[in-house]
Amino acid sequence: LWTTEPGVQLYTGQYLAPPSPGLEGRRYKAFSGFCLEPQVWPDAPNRPYFPQATLWPGQIYHHETEYRFRLPGA
Repeated sequence: LWTTEPGVQLYTGQYLAPPSPGLEGRRYKAFSGFCLEPQVWPDAPNRPYFPQATLWPGQIYHHETEYRFRLPGA
């Protein structure tokens, strides 16, 4: 994962209610996966010492994020 965003939020699926329905009939349990979400720091509006997260009228929001995946043995 590479990003120009200042932070990354990690979700672990810990609150999935087992068994949660998934693709192709699979059933997922808690912690069956994770998500990496590049973003500004989630509590930035309430923390003046965090990087600014407000986008004002006329401002342009532009960040880049790149995910790279490699198969085992590749």
